[in-house]
Amino acid sequence: MILTLGQSLLKSEEIFKTYRVFFKDKGPEKFQTGTKIFEETLNIISKKALDRRKKVLNIETPIFYDDAPVYNEYIDAVLKIAPKLRAVLRWHNYIVIEATESNINKIKSFPFVKKVQETSSTLFSQSKYENNQQLKKNILNLISLDECSNCGVIEYGKSFQQLNLMNVIKFHEMGINGDGVTIGFLDNGFRWKIHNGVKNSKVLAEYDFINRDSITANQEGDRPDQDGHGSIVFSIVSSFYNGKLIGVAPCASFYLGKTEDMSGERRIEEDLYAAGIEWLESQGVDVISTSLGYFNFDSTEVEYSYSNLDGRSTLPAKTINKAVYYGVVCVTAAGNAGPNPKTIITPADADSVIAVGATMPDGKTPANFTSRGPRYDEVIKPDLSAMGNTVYTINPNETDSFINANGTSMATPLISGSIGLLLSVFPELKPYEIREMLKKTASQSNNPDPILGWGIPDFFKAALEYGIIISPISTYKLLNFQKIAVFIFSKYSITKSELLVKFKGQQDFKSFKLYKSSNENLYTTDIPLSLFNNEAAEVFIIAEDNYTKRTYPYNSKMGVLIYPESEIIQCGVDFTKLPRFDNPNISAFVYPSIIMQNSDYVKINIMLQEPSDTYIKVYNLTGQLVYNQYYPIRDPGLAVYLLPVNNFAIGNYFAVIKQKSKTDIVKFVVIE
Repeated sequence: MILTLGQSLLKSEEIFKTYRVFFKDKGPEKFQTGTKIFEETLNIISKKALDRRKKVLNIETPIFYDDAPVYNEYIDAVLKIAPKLRAVLRWHNYIVIEATESNINKIKSFPFVKKVQETSSTLFSQSKYENNQQLKKNILNLISLDECSNCGVIEYGKSFQQLNLMNVIKFHEMGINGDGVTIGFLDNGFRWKIHNGVKNSKVLAEYDFINRDSITANQEGDRPDQDGHGSIVFSIVSSFYNGKLIGVAPCASFYLGKTEDMSGERRIEEDLYAAGIEWLESQGVDVISTSLGYFNFDSTEVEYSYSNLDGRSTLPAKTINKAVYYGVVCVTAAGNAGPNPKTIITPADADSVIAVGATMPDGKTPANFTSRGPRYDEVIKPDLSAMGNTVYTINPNETDSFINANGTSMATPLISGSIGLLLSVFPELKPYEIREMLKKTASQSNNPDPILGWGIPDFFKAALEYGIIISPISTYKLLNFQKIAVFIFSKYSITKSELLVKFKGQQDFKSFKLYKSSNENLYTTDIPLSLFNNEAAEVFIIAEDNYTKRTYPYNSKMGVLIYPESEIIQCGVDFTKLPRFDNPNISAFVYPSIIMQNSDYVKINIMLQEPSDTYIKVYNLTGQLVYNQYYPIRDPGLAVYLLPVNNFAIGNYFAVIKQKSKTDIVKFVVIE
């Protein structure tokens, strides 16, 4: 079920019914290292998925019998009787086919068939989810420095409020936009190649589970609105249209799966949904975002009762729980059946999912439509909330227009995209850690309820509570140096910050101190261009506070490559606030040169050509010494010193700046 208000459902009649055919096993071969079935399974699960699984399971080769492909000879035998294949589900070892009753009677007689059931019936009886309680619930792609850069300061337009409520704009201002993270979407389709806001999104792959092809946009025979909902939801995360619509994590990578058929509301969509979750997990996604849910169906289908919503009984809930067990953060919409209590849908009930409710733009008032919990066993659902009323998004029917949309469908990608930002900074985080840290910093953390759960999370606060935040690197040429600029945040004082650089042909890393600039939390250093020898250098950032230490890239054997004379400013970083020195004939200048009386300070900028200590003396027009300060030795590059002038009288001043081999004189004026 699509979670947008006002949807009408059309019944469709089929000549053949759809059936699930369950198999007793996955073929005669044992599942163990070196066998064909084991190697086939390894080929299904991507390296990124294996790395993520290793993070949460702490197993060297984390693949299991459930991951193995459904045995082809079984599938072929069934398809000889009923050739229309609709879905293949590895984790539950069944396929979905279209068949007549006579076909099914033949298929039931096969010795390898465990059972057959119509898709219009429920898949499972209520039972505990197998083997996930005792197991624990990881993901770093080497970040390309220029992957999301040089697009300037972000202007949010009408999308500001939906992001600001979650305190994620601070991430963007640091240049943290989802780089290195992969987010998967399941929905009714995605018309993403047309609209100016999303057409440049980094979509790695897409798959239509309804038509079993790689096209998720509308095709011949689809309803006109078939791909509208998914396009809207996707843009809330992926859009980058400065001044119009900024998505939460526009620099992430994406997988798109089409599982929802708008022609009716049938239980086979749950099978397609489960197949989509399996596919996304195997591709190595870090986050799965689904604005879909199931409870009521067409009159020919068996409906759920609320007792089914216990977190582990429905097919969507079971499949979500397994994906989270494998390390994927799964986020889903609570539903739009409010304001009555106990109106959530599945998989919002799932034990491991982050179910999302919707607020009005004030971030406090529940949207009237948002589905309420608790779930059947009185566990609080939803878990978190986000703005779900008048959310700004693309108009999927146009190339350059936008609309406001309502629904928990719209709140869900705001949360899932923001989790992508968290994982971009802290790739080691596990799904349950993320859910708990967000609850602790959310607006209703002390008083959760079954309407908005723990409320709207403060993502930046959650990140600070977890550890040191280090941004992607910005770099540019500064005279005969390569400037390195990085933001470092911690709730404690930073006690050490350095850049480790390994130049081409060298075995060891050279350390450069990162100096705190006059811009809050911005640290910089300068590398002499001569050291590069016209080759790229590999760099790491190290930051420490009184309690912890962090490197960037995190837990990686390879650093970031910096090319001499390159200019890469991460998207969202205000270029004008980065240290500049544009006149090669001047080695020192003061900024601002004209200041108001009682201002706190002026900035003295000095280009050090060699390691040097510095003396700064300031005189007024009468020659009276009004300031005298010694600054200890520091490395070559641009040094920025704050000179306090809050007690200076109105008038002209001269600053005499002496470094090891040069003396400069600069002037500034204090005015009323």
